[in-house]
Amino acid sequence: MVLSYVSFNNELDLSAINNHLIREKKLILPGMIGNEIVLYQVLDMKNLQKHRLGFLQPDPNKCPLIANSLVQLAFIPGLGFDKSNKNRLGYGQGHYDCFLPHLEKAKFFGVGFKEQEIHSFPIEEHDIAMHEVYLF
Repeated sequence: MVLSYVSFNNELDLSAINNHLIREKKLILPGMIGNEIVLYQVLDMKNLQKHRLGFLQPDPNKCPLIANSLVQLAFIPGLGFDKSNKNRLGYGQGHYDCFLPHLEKAKFFGVGFKEQEIHSFPIEEHDIAMHEVYLF
């Protein structure tokens, strides 16, 4: 099972990968309940709804909740990435940093564009490093 995302604003578009994962019944997308990330299996991209902040997330009436323990691989977006140290600069609210420790079996792949590479930036104690960073 693969945790992915639906691109928002200028994030790397993973729709081709997401569509493949749907055919394999392996797509998991994050949703927000309050300030916490929860996971849903998505079997059809038509089963998404707009969150109040503007991004698309699974409709909880159409997508089943999935246990964190089922995630084996997670594609994580960000504003910037330090490829050499595999750090990720998020959007400042810490949602992924709070959530990723709950994915005990998963490998985290930070994904974005080459232009998002930052050679160094300050990290904090709670920041979660990626296992790999891929910039295209």
